[in-house]
Amino acid sequence: MRKVRISTIGVPYLPHDGDPQEILTREIAQVLPDKPDLILLPELCDRIGTSQCYKSRDFLGAPEYIRNIAKENHCYIAYPTITAPDGRWRNAIVMIDRNGEIMGQYHKCYPVASEMEVLGIVPGKGPVVFDCDFGRVGCIICFDLCYQNLAWEYRELQPDVMLFASAYHGSFVQDIWAYNTISHFVSASTGLQSRILSPVGEVIAKTTNYRDFVTADINLDCCPFFLGLNHGKLNEAKKKYGDKLKISDPGHLGAVLLSCETDEFTVWDVVKEFDMEPLRGYFGRVADIRKSILEQE
Repeated sequence: MRKVRISTIGVPYLPHDGDPQEILTREIAQVLPDKPDLILLPELCDRIGTSQCYKSRDFLGAPEYIRNIAKENHCYIAYPTITAPDGRWRNAIVMIDRNGEIMGQYHKCYPVASEMEVLGIVPGKGPVVFDCDFGRVGCIICFDLCYQNLAWEYRELQPDVMLFASAYHGSFVQDIWAYNTISHFVSASTGLQSRILSPVGEVIAKTTNYRDFVTADINLDCCPFFLGLNHGKLNEAKKKYGDKLKISDPGHLGAVLLSCETDEFTVWDVVKEFDMEPLRGYFGRVADIRKSILEQE
């Protein structure tokens, strides 16, 4: 098994007279008893008001108190804020490692028009992944969700987990992103429901109207498959290994998620043993066959 514990927090908009450090510290404290490996906060979680946040930053990453929380609790924190790494404003997610050090930044690739035209936000150039000790993590912010071309680019980078920090929810498009990136998908939405989804779009955990935070364990020792030619092989594997394997079927999708629930072997050992074709490989093979046929015409 390759388990990772992730917390997501849907911090509400901060009041104009609020202290971001005091409020965020209190919000993050809600999940610390769960000892998460990674904490995700929503888009511009430290902002006060609508436009002030774009003009009040004087640091290039995350404030010291956030980095200290990561260090003291030995966890990663994905901290969305405004940065100016080259003197120009970016809507960013700053990834902080377990030692409180900044690993790097993802810059929102598709800011809304007013961000760029009115507030001077410069769009990011493309996807960014962070290699954490538990797996590979990708990031998107808010309006990025509307652009599936970005999802295709992320799929090529093979993230284990996608983080979506946002000021809106995005509805069913979150599910599409989980499926198109073939990864677990974690959202943190300001004042709205935040969720943790499997690669086949099943809800693993979600916040409620009473609690704006949730923590869940995710098993990254997993692989999605189209049923098709894999159906019988999946049944054979399940018959042999029983509860050491878990097959999650969301229904109507034609794809299922195979997870390994033991440390005796990995899901990839099972894939090799039963000669199964993972979803990612099947997508690529179909595209290659199509291309070959069209080139012959």
